[in-house]
Amino acid sequence: MGLLKIIILVVSVIALGFLIKGLIGYSKNKSIKKLKLKNLSINSSLSARELKSKRREIELELRQVERELDTIKVNHILHLILSIITAGVWLIIWLFIAMDVNSKRNVVEQKITNANLSLISVEDALDDMD
Repeated sequence: MGLLKIIILVVSVIALGFLIKGLIGYSKNKSIKKLKLKNLSINSSLSARELKSKRREIELELRQVERELDTIKVNHILHLILSIITAGVWLIIWLFIAMDVNSKRNVVEQKITNANLSLISVEDALDDMD
């Protein structure tokens, strides 16, 4: 009978973990999915005004992505407390959440890198015009 209670507790904790994961917002963020930073191919046919406009757009997108990166975090204190309360069972869920958040952060960091490269391309093209 004791073993059955432990199994039910473990299954309940895992199910609760996945429920909390969905409720807290670890699902894919719509703003990240919508944000598509493009690698710009800057050519000499663009005017200085168009280049400055593109630079402003890239800077705005870069700020938005950097803010988004700040929001993608794991609340380690909460997970530590839950792990202590559940005698370590929560560690499994914590591990999956941490891996998921890490992969999302890598995607956003790649978008930041692409935006920075695009910004450098625009600024180089503007410098060439001067």
